[in-house]
Amino acid sequence: MAAQRVSSFETFRLTALILVSICAASLLAQVPDQPLSLTLEQASSRTGKDFVPAYEGRLVKVAGQVSDKAFHSIELLLLGLRDDEDFGLFIEGRPDQISAFEAGDTIEVTGHLARRRGMPVLVAVAIRKTGRSEPAGVRQMNVTDAAGMRNLALSIEVEGRVTAVADSGAAEILTISDGQTSAQIVLYKRRRDDDLKWSYVRPGDRIRASGLLVQDAALPPYDRFFAIAVRNAEHMILLEGGGMIPAYLLLSAAAGIGLVTLIWWIRDQRTRGLRSTMKTLNGVGEEILAATSLSEMLKKLDTVVPLAARVSGISVYLYNRKSKRLELVRAGARSADKNAVSLDLDKPANAVQAGVALCFRNRAVLSIPDTRRSELFKSDQGSDTPRSLLYLPMLAQDELVGVIQLHRDGGVRFFHHEEQASAQHLANQVAASLKLLEQRSIREQLFKSEKLAATGQLIAGVVNDLRNPVESVLTMSQLLLYRGKCEERDLQMLAAEAQRTAEIVARLISFGRNEDAMAKPLELNSLLTGLFKFREREWKDSAIQLQDRFSRDAVHVIGAQGQLEQVFLNILLYAERAVAETGNKIITVGTALLGRRVLVDFSFPAPEDAVDPFQVDDEGSAAGGLAVLRGIIQSHGGEIRFEQQNGNLGRIEIELPRAEMASRSGSHAVTSRRSVKLTAVIVEPDPATQRAFVALLALKGHRVIPVGSAEEATDLVQRVKCDIVACTSRMAGFNWVMFYEKVRPHTDAFVLLLDAQEIGHTFPADEGFVLRKPLHEEEVNRILSAIESVLAEPVGDTH
Repeated sequence: MAAQRVSSFETFRLTALILVSICAASLLAQVPDQPLSLTLEQASSRTGKDFVPAYEGRLVKVAGQVSDKAFHSIELLLLGLRDDEDFGLFIEGRPDQISAFEAGDTIEVTGHLARRRGMPVLVAVAIRKTGRSEPAGVRQMNVTDAAGMRNLALSIEVEGRVTAVADSGAAEILTISDGQTSAQIVLYKRRRDDDLKWSYVRPGDRIRASGLLVQDAALPPYDRFFAIAVRNAEHMILLEGGGMIPAYLLLSAAAGIGLVTLIWWIRDQRTRGLRSTMKTLNGVGEEILAATSLSEMLKKLDTVVPLAARVSGISVYLYNRKSKRLELVRAGARSADKNAVSLDLDKPANAVQAGVALCFRNRAVLSIPDTRRSELFKSDQGSDTPRSLLYLPMLAQDELVGVIQLHRDGGVRFFHHEEQASAQHLANQVAASLKLLEQRSIREQLFKSEKLAATGQLIAGVVNDLRNPVESVLTMSQLLLYRGKCEERDLQMLAAEAQRTAEIVARLISFGRNEDAMAKPLELNSLLTGLFKFREREWKDSAIQLQDRFSRDAVHVIGAQGQLEQVFLNILLYAERAVAETGNKIITVGTALLGRRVLVDFSFPAPEDAVDPFQVDDEGSAAGGLAVLRGIIQSHGGEIRFEQQNGNLGRIEIELPRAEMASRSGSHAVTSRRSVKLTAVIVEPDPATQRAFVALLALKGHRVIPVGSAEEATDLVQRVKCDIVACTSRMAGFNWVMFYEKVRPHTDAFVLLLDAQEIGHTFPADEGFVLRKPLHEEEVNRILSAIESVLAEPVGDTH
């Protein structure tokens, strides 16, 4: 029982304590908060790195003088309040609370301190007017001093020149500047469709505006984005129109334009100089490629390069493979190393030679604008040392030939990278020209040796030819002396044998002498006939038969007669040696006209293991002994090739450019046009179309080569001269446009084969023709006539 009484007592006491607490809380809630009295300086103070109001959220009471009548700032109605110390604070309230106050009224405001767009604002709870005094007036300030937290809610006046005019929708905004700092003047709208009050203001105008300084910072820190809010347009005065650009802007613009013009002029002059230098050096390089000797090349370099590159002189060092040294072959007007004859790459005699050796070993351009500042010349500063140097390796297809040195004796010379590139190109062209001279010399020596070898073979064969007529002359002479009288028939026989002997000797002398290789019109049928007569007796003794299949039309080319005789005679001798090893001793020689080309072919029995006589083996020697002939034919713009047919038949084909000859009738020159045999290639998967094309061209005497793919046709036209290339427009994985671009440079005519329902294509004049399938003889003949007329036009007019 005692325990139950204790428990009831504890419950009662706990309930009593709860009731007392509830009553105390109710009494405290009915007691109002007491406002904190602050000065305007304290109320507008800020704290923290974000500059937030120090008393934000507190109930405070302040007193001060009204700066100006209340104004609308977007959705707020604000009233500026200031004190005697020129500290200000904005009061936010309802229209019935603050609209009645005028500038000069003194009021006491109680409310909660809040943050509006980053600035402290007192949201009014109660406002009481305490009196009225003389308004403090407007503070005149410059733009730089006005924009700051110290002047918030104060009435200020600024002057400046308008730099921008804008309308944000909620306010009209003018940006003004005093030459150092910019500030904004804002006129808030009550409605978005309000008429623009500042439409007459233009950038460049000078204005004076008065209003309250406000802040519009949406994000912390709240230490910027100040503006002067004017209550209406009357608070902005236009002082000066901006029709004319200010003098300082004009001067700045003129100075900027002048500076840009000066920079452009300097750059233009520099570019012109570089372009002139590069053009001159490139021109010298082209001329050097045509040089016929080393002395001519060096003279051209010494004459042109120093003036074009603005240097004192040029030196050329060539690498000697035997001695492993660089030899100075030419020095400029004032070479820094006149006494040097050769240069040891491992032990250069001075700094100039060290630079040459360094450039040669590194195979790279070495530029030294000022030798006095170069570590390479630190120990070599004599009076003969150039001031600037440029070393250029001479490369010909990655083979280092030597070094070119450009030097300037007086003054620093910076070689621009474009100048270095152009000079390096010139050095490479010099190297290429030297290699060409070397190859030309080797080729001439090889040509002479081949010619001497062929002459030896001819002399061995001609001895028998000369023996017969000489013996006949001798016998007839002795017979005449014995008879003591001479008949006319005997004299004629004696003269004929002597003439024959003279022709053999003249032919031998003509073949053996060095010829100037002067190009002139030649008729190949006549030239070959003369060579046949020269070898006729030798062939008769060796039982060799000749079959000529010459063209019925004259076959003209432009070339050196001696060189072409050398080519044809060497081929005939090669064919003689080949048929001597076989039982069938028949040599067939033919000529034909193929468009703008002339074909000469030699067919003869040959061993199955015969090698191409025009190829060069891995050691650089002629495998078949006739490699030099390829160079002769190529120098005439032609091609030569060897083919092994059916295992035991050799065929040598020579193609040369055709030269049309003009015949004269009276006073008019008439160009002869004869029918020519054309070579055509066709890419067409349809057998019917392919057969029809072959048959129609064969009726005209032309040759057609069907191929199965575009790749095969492309390879064929690059190896063999083809006058016509025809292809279909539709084939799996085939783009005829790309095929046309590849083969057009290698053929005279292009024919596109279209299906009947396919949309047509057009080509520029003489660039291509179109044929529709199935093929009709009339259309094919029309296109062939057009092609033949183009091909029959003369490529040379020789009289």
